[in-house]
Amino acid sequence: MTFSLKIDPSTRQEYMAVRQRGRPLLINPCTNKSTAFTAGERNELDLWGLLPPAICTMEQQLQRTYENFQANPTDLEKFIYLTSLHDRNETLFFRLVLEHIDEMMPIVYTPICRFALKNEPPNAGARSFIADTRASCNSSEKRKRAKRAVAPI
Repeated sequence: MTFSLKIDPSTRQEYMAVRQRGRPLLINPCTNKSTAFTAGERNELDLWGLLPPAICTMEQQLQRTYENFQANPTDLEKFIYLTSLHDRNETLFFRLVLEHIDEMMPIVYTPICRFALKNEPPNAGARSFIADTRASCNSSEKRKRAKRAVAPI
């Protein structure tokens, strides 16, 4: 994925400028913002018809995603939900985990990870998800970078 970090002159907010357009942008979990793409971004990035018509803020997505997370009755189901979110939309995943770190860290980290690894079907993806999450949690510098990357826009 080719991108560059830029600063919006009107807001002074840092953003990631990408060269991808259309479906490739949406299937990449690093660039997919789902319904948080604005009308202008949908035009510029050729996303009309590829997303639901509703446009939501990141805060609306966070609220809906957190409610969906809470609706899962077991820790394993919560873990599976978060794994799926991570595979689709990394920005939303990390914002959600950072907003609810005390509640979610035990879910995305051991012992739920250990249980998922022992019980996952072949090619379920839990191993790579756990490795990615563990790498993000082991280094304070990586945590700082993750917090900056998912700061509210």
